[in-house]
Parts: sequence; structure tokens; C-alpha cells
Amino acid sequence: MARKKTANSIVGLSQFGPQVLNAGFFQFEKAMEFRYELKLHHLILVERGQLDASTPSGPVCAKAGDLLCFRPSLDMVYRVTPETAFYQASVQFLPPPNHLLTPELPEAGLIPIQTPTGEAVGHFRGLFESICVELPQAGSPHHFRVQVSVFKILALLAETLAGSSRPPLPLDAWERIHLRVASIEGGGFSPARLAQELGVSERHFQRVFKQRFGMSPGTCRMRARLGEAVRRLRETDEPVKSISYSLGFDGAKGLTFAMKKHLGLTASQLRFDPETGSKSLAILASHGLFPGNTHILPPTDRLDLFWARVTVSEREM
Repeated sequence: MARKKTANSIVGLSQFGPQVLNAGFFQFEKAMEFRYELKLHHLILVERGQLDASTPSGPVCAKAGDLLCFRPSLDMVYRVTPETAFYQASVQFLPPPNHLLTPELPEAGLIPIQTPTGEAVGHFRGLFESICVELPQAGSPHHFRVQVSVFKILALLAETLAGSSRPPLPLDAWERIHLRVASIEGGGFSPARLAQELGVSERHFQRVFKQRFGMSPGTCRMRARLGEAVRRLRETDEPVKSISYSLGFDGAKGLTFAMKKHLGLTASQLRFDPETGSKSLAILASHGLFPGNTHILPPTDRLDLFWARVTVSEREM
């Protein structure tokens, strides 16, 4: 006589897909040196400045736009020049006992220690930012979004190494809107018009945008404009009046008012005082989607509480 037997197998989220154990955005006003014992792979995207490292494979000198993949090592030394900034994520690609192994890409063999990202740097930046936003959130949806971002980084890296000109897959509608809001160019900014494009009410648009990206559309827009203003004041000799009008402010007074309100600084301070300029960047980062200069960690109980249950049915005679 046939008898049906059901066996349940529990597979933890830590047993499949890459795991990110910490991440963050770090910026330094002065030259510094750090010594690490890397138990995982470190993915690093240099935003600006220069990062030098002593690795078991030899010295590395990375500049803005370079993607680094440092292997697990008992003795790793980082050195950064003044005003260096980078994104970092500690990744375990495989569960133990294979957690120290480096993935191999058909395009280039093992993931290279250093890869210039070129025109794709903005896409890489967005993926690191997504990891920083999602990682501290509890729940399997956030966990899977972190994993997806790691896979997308690998996919984009493979395309970069292969010299592919094909752009990444399209962002979802909200991400595209977010990029437009944060853009310093592209015409006027109208939340009502953007809400209409998404087919939602303006109130719903404001609420969902803030939930998803950590700030209102207006704050996002202002932060991007001030960030570009700070960059131009520090790196160019462009007149303050010209900068203000090109960024949509009402003349030099409008830009000065916005800077005093959001940064507590004036255009002259930013232009002629490098230390003050660096602090202003830190202020902008602190009001971003995630904190700066701190390791962002996942919820401590996440991998223990969220599971995928697989039911296996067998028939015995």
C-alpha cells in the first residue's frame, strides 16, 4: 500500500546568494592609514581622491572611478590621501566552507583586484548606495534587494571587463524619477507633474518617495543642487552669480540664503577655506540616505528569523 511522506527542509537565507556583512560611505579630510584583517571580500568604489593598499598580490593605487575587490587577508593596509571618499561593502559570496573563494567571471577569470569603471561609475555608485540603504532594514525583502545589488555589481563588472557598450537594464519607475529629481539639470522641478507621470496623486508621490529614498523630493533636489554648488565653488573659478543661476537659485543671494540655511556656511567660506569646504560635504552626506563614516550593519537577528521553507514530497511503496 502506498504511503505519502512529507519531509521539511529548512534553508537559511545565509545559505544561498551573497551576504553583505557591512557597508558604508567613508570620506576623509586628512591623509590616513588603516590596517585590517579581512575575513571577507571588500568591494570598494573610489568616489574621489586616491586609495593606496598593500595586498598579498602587490601594491594597489586606485583613483576616482576605480572598483576594487580585495581578497580575504590576514594583513591588509589602506592609505588615503586628503579628501578621499569611497563606498565599501564586505561581501561573502559563498557560504562556509567556501566563503573565502573569489568568484570567477568568464570574461576575466577571477574578479580583478582593480577595475576602472569609466562611464559606468554612476551605475556602480547607485548600486552601492542601494546596499547602504537596504542593509540595515529588517525583513527578507530588504535582504533580497541587497543580494540583487551585489549581483548587479557583478553583472556590470562583467560588462565593463568585456567592453560591452550595452547599458544596464532599466531602473524601475521610482528609481528613474529619483534620478531626475536629484539631477542638477533637465529643466524645472514639479512634484505634481512627476506624480502624474507615475499615475498617482501628488500626496501619494510625496509619501512613497520619502519612504523609499529617505527624504522628500524637495529635500533631495535641494541637496543635489547644493552639492554641485559646493563642488564648483571649491574646484572652479566660476563666479558665484553664474553658479547660482545655472543651478536654479535666485541669484547669488538665493544661493547664499540656501547655503546658510542648510550648511551654515557662505559661498566665500566654501571657496577660500578648504577645511570648511570638506566639512560642508560631510554635512551633505549626513543628511543623505544613509550615515557617512560609519559601518552600516544588517539587523543582528535577520538571518536567524527569516527562512525559506522547502517542502519535499516523497511516495513510498
